[in-house]
Amino acid sequence: MRVSFKTMNIKKPNIKFEDFDILIICLIAAGYLSILMRQELSWDFRNYHLYGAYAFLNGRIGIDIAPSGLQSYVNPLLDIPYYLMFEYLNDYPRLVSFLMGTPAGLMAFVVYKICRSVFLPKNKMRVFMVSAATLIGVTGASAGSLLGRTHNDITVALVVLIALYLMLDILTRDARQTKKLALAGVLAGAITGLKLTAGTYVLAFALLLLIFHKRFTNPVKSFLIYSAACAAGFLVTNGFWMWILWSNFQNPFFPYFNGWFKSEFAQMVNIRDTRLLPTTIQQWLFYPWFFNVSRDPADPFGFWGACEAPYFDYRFQYLYIATVGWFIFNFAPFVRSKFNDFKSEFQDWIDFDRCMILFCFCTAAYIIWMAAFSFIRYAIAIENLCGIAIIVFLFVFLFGLFRSRFIFKAIILSFIALLLSTTHYPPWGSIDYEEQLFNKEFIQFKQDDLLILLGNGQSFLVPLFAQNVETAMVGIPWYDGMNYNERSEFGKRFKEKLSTREEVWVVFNSATPMDLFNKPRRRCVRHDIDWEWMFFCKVPVDAYDWFISD
Repeated sequence: MRVSFKTMNIKKPNIKFEDFDILIICLIAAGYLSILMRQELSWDFRNYHLYGAYAFLNGRIGIDIAPSGLQSYVNPLLDIPYYLMFEYLNDYPRLVSFLMGTPAGLMAFVVYKICRSVFLPKNKMRVFMVSAATLIGVTGASAGSLLGRTHNDITVALVVLIALYLMLDILTRDARQTKKLALAGVLAGAITGLKLTAGTYVLAFALLLLIFHKRFTNPVKSFLIYSAACAAGFLVTNGFWMWILWSNFQNPFFPYFNGWFKSEFAQMVNIRDTRLLPTTIQQWLFYPWFFNVSRDPADPFGFWGACEAPYFDYRFQYLYIATVGWFIFNFAPFVRSKFNDFKSEFQDWIDFDRCMILFCFCTAAYIIWMAAFSFIRYAIAIENLCGIAIIVFLFVFLFGLFRSRFIFKAIILSFIALLLSTTHYPPWGSIDYEEQLFNKEFIQFKQDDLLILLGNGQSFLVPLFAQNVETAMVGIPWYDGMNYNERSEFGKRFKEKLSTREEVWVVFNSATPMDLFNKPRRRCVRHDIDWEWMFFCKVPVDAYDWFISD
């Protein structure tokens, strides 16, 4: 019997996959670019990203003695996806790179959605302006250089931008949307639990709620909802880890904030990396103009203004100018009336209310970031919004002056070409692809061997071939705040491990400062680990002066 759906009067489901094609394009493009970036070998990856997830999944927290220094004890959840790919997709390195581009693809899509919400449907140049703003935002030096990397700063930016997208809806459409406000708070708190540097944006969102508090029927209730949601999100992603750290080291943020918690495993100071903070009044006031300047001209590969590697990008300078210009347009008496007339004329083209929220968010997040960290890769979420700020500012300035779409497009295209050609992406470290991600065929250790890593950036070796071996790290002065001397808890544990052995394995590379350890390079086995030589030595315990930090 043949059945006709027409005679059954059944309506076809109205399924609409809005912007699904854009999402797929973003994911494929990000994956492809990630492959072109080659296989990652950054210092952070070598030092703790691979080891951290391995140690958590294999119960190594109480066995190893800080093989990655203070980074041995950061929340490992964000690093688990890469570690699982390392375990199960080791024979497919290009596939791993493609998959590692996923967060960047999602981030680009969210930036696109925010741009679409700012540039309205009646805008006759909407497609052009959305494309230009998105392209400027996602190709910044920080986001571009970390594409497909394990640093996780792009993942932080992705979650922050999703929360910001929700905040824009809340503040411009319906301030009574408590569910959206709670979700935004949960996202901001959860990503902070995964990576504490995201706390910058938790505070920026809080300031945003205070600035626009009049848009809420009950501002106090709304702020409490956001705060409680942030706390809940933070505990969901970091509560278990805080308990692990407290159980093992009597500090839920170990080794950070130890000036308050007084753990015997670290120096009783509040560790803070101040290497890139502004130091002069000029830097505090005009910090983006110092981003592209090497802090040590004699060492062009050392720290730059706000980066740990050579860096060159004008986006934050232009964002600074656009932000100052925006607030002048809105509040300076001599131009405010003309700008209000301009907004009335083009209110169907640009959502100027959302623009104000975005400019306020960027300003608040930038000031907090500058005071707290000043590491440019922690500001990717702000970098992603540079395109919107720049295009809006140039539209107000240029279109208000020339009233010509052709001139506006020509200037914007020239501007983008200049911006992309002058951007220098920091080299975080990469190697060419081999048949495998990493060759795991190395020295066969016994289960009761003790492996000592001399120097930093070597803990990635543990998941490679020392999975049944106890590992420890001799204290390096660079790790300010960690305590490896003989009287510390770590020192006592290390001394106990040494007391039960006559010989131990040590590993170092050509960059290890051997003069710190008084260790001769004899009886060493040299191994080429795809990209450099590593030296493995089995040496007598009593031949070493192990405790070097006081």
